[in-house]
Amino acid sequence: MSKVNLKKKLTALFLLIITALPATSAPLPTEATQMALEEFSLSNREHKEKIDSFIKALMPEAEAGDPVAKFFLGGIFLSNDSDSYKNQAHKLLHESAEGGCAGAAGILGAQLMETDPPASYKWLSQAAEAGDTISMLFLSTVYLNGNSSIQRNEAKALAWAEFAAIQFNSDFMKFTAQQQASRINTSIPESTKLEAEALLAELQVKHPKQEPYLCGQSTPQS
Repeated sequence: MSKVNLKKKLTALFLLIITALPATSAPLPTEATQMALEEFSLSNREHKEKIDSFIKALMPEAEAGDPVAKFFLGGIFLSNDSDSYKNQAHKLLHESAEGGCAGAAGILGAQLMETDPPASYKWLSQAAEAGDTISMLFLSTVYLNGNSSIQRNEAKALAWAEFAAIQFNSDFMKFTAQQQASRINTSIPESTKLEAEALLAELQVKHPKQEPYLCGQSTPQS
């Protein structure tokens, strides 16, 4: 797939989040951000003019500190090949994550998995614990493989994969998480399975399923 096609695909996938507009819990968007999202969801989103208008509407809200506006702008800018846009995207997503958007933390964690494992682990952990389901699966993979800064831990890998399977709304992603859990389960001793079972029980108590909110997921959930 060419860079141009990948950029279009990333932007299209990211903007699918807008269609449901489940603004039911914090962080809530400002009134202007909510209006921009609603207008954009009703428009022909493939037209460049519509995207430009959407960006223009969100910019003052992001500059005023709205983490939801920063989340959407960061996701859009990240799909641009320009280094200046990518740097701006990371700044916006970092601020959005600090402002309570789990989806922003999840995007940062996924982006940094190869280039900065410690930072990636920090963001993926924050996102997963706050309810970003794809980050739960990424975190499971990090624990399964280990890296230069994170020790391999099969019990945590299994617990997070099983927890992701419980949390996913998407049937396809639920199946993907179940498949990962099954592969881990067949290659570990009984003692590790018991440890994973205890860890899963802890996760279910500490991190119950979240009410949906606009910047709570780094990928569309359906």
